[in-house]
Amino acid sequence: MVKPMRYLFAVVAILLAQACIVFAGKVILNIKVVNPSDQPQTKVISQALPGGLNSNDIISLDGMELCYDSSRTGYVVRTEIELGPKQSKTFEVEVRDVWVIRDDELADLSRHAKKLGTLLEGSIHAARGVMLETAITNCLDVIAGNQAANEAARAGAERHIDAFERNNRQLNSVKGFIAELEDIVVSIGKDPDRLTLFRGSEGAVEGPVSESDRVVFKVIAMNMSATESRSLNIKQYLPSEVGAGDVIDADSLQVRPDLEKGACFVFKDGVELKPAETLSFNVVVKDRWNVNGKRMKLMKYRLVAAWEKARALKDYKSIEVQISRVVELMKTIEQAVAPATLDQGYIGFYKAQTSDLGVVDGYIARIERMVPGAPAPPARYAWLAIYGLIVFVAIFGAAVFLRVARK
Repeated sequence: MVKPMRYLFAVVAILLAQACIVFAGKVILNIKVVNPSDQPQTKVISQALPGGLNSNDIISLDGMELCYDSSRTGYVVRTEIELGPKQSKTFEVEVRDVWVIRDDELADLSRHAKKLGTLLEGSIHAARGVMLETAITNCLDVIAGNQAANEAARAGAERHIDAFERNNRQLNSVKGFIAELEDIVVSIGKDPDRLTLFRGSEGAVEGPVSESDRVVFKVIAMNMSATESRSLNIKQYLPSEVGAGDVIDADSLQVRPDLEKGACFVFKDGVELKPAETLSFNVVVKDRWNVNGKRMKLMKYRLVAAWEKARALKDYKSIEVQISRVVELMKTIEQAVAPATLDQGYIGFYKAQTSDLGVVDGYIARIERMVPGAPAPPARYAWLAIYGLIVFVAIFGAAVFLRVARK
């Protein structure tokens, strides 16, 4: 939910969600800055954007700066502004409307649920199937109606985003019902055609931090004058996750905690710089963000084990297809290139990686429920077997295509 900011000295920044404009899948968020005092004010304004947005969803910042806030794991817009007495200014930040569940997704889930119900007809689980199918249909109708009633153009951005969050929670419940239907279909020896993958229980968010896991935090001092030497006092705050004991090498800087801000900073007074000179300090700290290596290895083993078990089942090719999709997700996560040095982009990258792995963890748990008891294969064969899975699925798909083409 979008909330107004607290007073920032004598200047107030307010995200006017209700006053936003919506058109063609876009939303303009009006951020109003007010100086309520009788004196001129110059302040830095920082306003959190609604959740669900990434940098690709930002269309226009109206002169503001986009920053990633690692403490909120979300984006904020910032600017420095000078306002006269009682003066106000409104910034218009244009973003894509990402708070919509597609109609075709709802229709697809409805069709899938009805097909699963049909597969259970005549079985001992038919009554349970009818009950689940009815619950799914009713929930999907509620989601569709709630979404239509809370379109951003009609209800405003705040109610629109609020409704989306409620609908998303409801949608996850619907997928849980569908997953139960699929489990029942498998239990009577039939293929559910596909598995519904949805966010499940996440694994450990962080792994242990080893002394060998380290990253460089760059501190740059610059003399902006092209003609005069300057003596500068350097002071740079470290990310909030870094404690004084996490600094391995401060590169001639001193480290000090700021108890009021709950963070540490590095500093050095009286640094002499020649005209236009730049000095760079490499502060080495323990890496508290790139901690998913062991977790990804374990997830690979679990995927291969599930695949080995699925291969032994007859007429359940849909499970192998779903495993291949999860493998592709794992490959995408693992092959993404992280920033080289510690900054907000580095922190954002690994927090997003941890979140993505949590989603994949839920997918793997869903597959394991369908094919329990698979022993983990030897580590050296794990990823090789996974690539074999992808090749197998590709060949299988090509064979089916050729067979259909001949007919």
